[in-house]
Amino acid sequence: MATLKVEPGPPAMLRVALQRFSEADLDQSILRQIGVQELREAVANGEIIEDYPEDEYGPSCLVLGFTRMGRPLHVQCSYPSRPLVKIITLYEPDSAEWIDFRVRRTCHEHVPMERTIGRAKSYIIEGCPGEYEERRIVHTVRYRGQVIVIDHVPAEVCSVCGDVLLKPETVRQIEALLRTRTQPVRVVPLYEYA
Repeated sequence: MATLKVEPGPPAMLRVALQRFSEADLDQSILRQIGVQELREAVANGEIIEDYPEDEYGPSCLVLGFTRMGRPLHVQCSYPSRPLVKIITLYEPDSAEWIDFRVRRTCHEHVPMERTIGRAKSYIIEGCPGEYEERRIVHTVRYRGQVIVIDHVPAEVCSVCGDVLLKPETVRQIEALLRTRTQPVRVVPLYEYA
């Protein structure tokens, strides 16, 4: 999950500055074609539209924000109970499921439309006592129908639960690598679970 540093602001708004991404966030953002800058823009003007105080993995809320180009994004994140807030999931809301992207439609209000990619959910481990350590990891992502393995990615890894965080500049570099599609250093075997 991405972590966000809370800044002072109006109570109805969640003003944050992006600090770290988890591997799951990176995969979600690539699959959904949401760039780091778009996420920053949406969160910067975000508004809390739903509150989940009893979420089984810790209290969280759903934020709606718009990019400079007007693209709506939903970001579910943990409560700002610590200096860093973690993003649980991010996606572009489907207008067939949302009224003005702020209110969920009831089953009678659904608009027939082609559905977008469903939202994958990843959770944080609340109260983990671990400390993050600088490490190099192997990151695997499915991009445009291919499995791509990126070695020696700088990351911060929790010493207890193994949670992985990536800095925004690392995410931008991975995004650029995927766009340019340079020749791989080596090819690795891929096995299918049957």
